[in-house]
Amino acid sequence: MYIKMLWNAWRKHRFGIYGIWGTGKTTLNRQISTSGELEVLDEDVSETATYHAYDQKQKKYILPRASTKRVMLTNGAQMMGKRTLSTADIGGHQDYFDLWLEDMVTRDVEIVIWLIDHRHLADPLDNQQQEAFSKFVDVMVTGNWPFKSRKLRRKARGYKPKVLGLVANKADLWVNDRWLPHYEGTRIGEHDIFSPFKGDLVRLQRHLMVPTVKRSCSALRNWNVEKVIWDLLQAKP
Repeated sequence: MYIKMLWNAWRKHRFGIYGIWGTGKTTLNRQISTSGELEVLDEDVSETATYHAYDQKQKKYILPRASTKRVMLTNGAQMMGKRTLSTADIGGHQDYFDLWLEDMVTRDVEIVIWLIDHRHLADPLDNQQQEAFSKFVDVMVTGNWPFKSRKLRRKARGYKPKVLGLVANKADLWVNDRWLPHYEGTRIGEHDIFSPFKGDLVRLQRHLMVPTVKRSCSALRNWNVEKVIWDLLQAKP
């Protein structure tokens, strides 16, 4: 049992956190790295967004390195254990879409966290998040990877994550009194914030047999972050 506990604590789980700009990917990465009260940054996306250098010779953006985090998972006062995760902080501008895919394939990401927020609830005409997610699912289902590198295309053959979590961030801004008792559990999956993504989640399950999980959190306020990580680890086959 002691050896199993050590193995569970030190075995590295490869996570990938993706989604368009402003959903809170960097904040989630920071919260996973060091749990606690985070600095509230400027709301101006141009000042806080993550950017990457462009390699003029290779005609591509440079993929950032992943970093390792030790996460202590608890359920209230109950300690569930420690886990080791690796994630990379990748920007959310559409120019970086291929970079998301490169990170998945290069690191053989096991658990994909696709982060969304409530902007499509505030403005029904704003479908940027839905389009990005649908584009990702298209690549996964068709296998048409947009890589120029033959080596990367070969490595991408047959790739799929072991589990995908569609995680609605900024719960402190969109969860109302009706949903407050449910935001930590599975019932939150019935919320309208997930409705536009259901068709693509079905495609992942139907064509690739990828388990999908719908959860919510507030990375900035550290609401439910540990529980989301635990649920995704538990859902991994």
